Amino acid sequence: MTVVRPQEVGDLGAASGWEFAGAALAPHRLRSAARDRRWQTWWVVAELDGAIAGVIPVYRVPTAAASEPIYDPRVVAGSIAPDVPDDAREWLYVGGFRDLIAGSTVSSALDADVRDEVRRRLVTEAFAYGRGEGLYPFAIYVRNEEIGAFDGVVAGGARSAQVRETAVLELPRAGFEDYVQGLRKRDRYRVRRELAELAEMNVAAVVEDVADLVAEAAPLVLSTKQRYGVADHPVMVALRLREWAAGGADHCGGFALRDEHGVLSGVSFAVVHGATAELYELGLAEDVSHRLHAYAELLVYAPVRFALRHGCTKLVLGMDSIEPKARRGARVELVWAVTG
Repeated sequence: MTVVRPQEVGDLGAASGWEFAGAALAPHRLRSAARDRRWQTWWVVAELDGAIAGVIPVYRVPTAAASEPIYDPRVVAGSIAPDVPDDAREWLYVGGFRDLIAGSTVSSALDADVRDEVRRRLVTEAFAYGRGEGLYPFAIYVRNEEIGAFDGVVAGGARSAQVRETAVLELPRAGFEDYVQGLRKRDRYRVRRELAELAEMNVAAVVEDVADLVAEAAPLVLSTKQRYGVADHPVMVALRLREWAAGGADHCGGFALRDEHGVLSGVSFAVVHGATAELYELGLAEDVSHRLHAYAELLVYAPVRFALRHGCTKLVLGMDSIEPKARRGARVELVWAVTG
């Protein structure tokens, strides 16, 4: 294991050669995050037989406070972070921060048990590096599928706790009707009724190129965030959308609802890596017609159609609005933090 600056690592190649828990951990996104001057970035790198087997990023902030509460372990995981230093320059983020996900990126060419071992060793080395530098290492927003990689550091004295939930839809390999048919009876009845109402109202999102949508979408996404008390800026929303769309995904799409004059009234986005699709931002005008139905279309149905069209068997719907996603077939998974 070595700890290096990202620029010292050669090209990791296409995302299809790697396995990761979320699009923010894809090779192109890791490179992008490393160029963000708000953070100081290193990678812990694992090699097998002279080739890179996996990487896990670690980050420091150059300021005394986190840029937002969502990046502060005392806010996110206060129950297991009683001894976090007040000065954020003494923190070490293990595994990531973008899109509220932390984890490692490992070679998909390795056998499953070898990938698991690489993840464990990356995590252990990252925490050891932080402690050796006199820093406070932690990982927040670790997905359930990756929490096992932290068993070693937890056994060594780190603490873990559930901090959020995320919604995940398992999709059939066939079409949209098979998705509906596979739902529990109560959910299936609700979804069929809702789909019929959507058809009657002529509410259906159209897939548009993300680059063409960003300028229109950013203010809509921003206003939706503000309604839920999340501060942001339209320029930053647009920058994140463009960066996200340039992240080296297999496919990337925007779902647009427009009124009779062609004005954008609702939008959401999704990206595909291999057999997994991942929902990104969502924006909905305050005065949009058939608001609840438009919301369901952008939140679940349009992303499901997109994911199925690209052969995905899993759709990650994210940590917000868990209940409406669960009512349309998503299972709820735990999201973890590990501190110290």
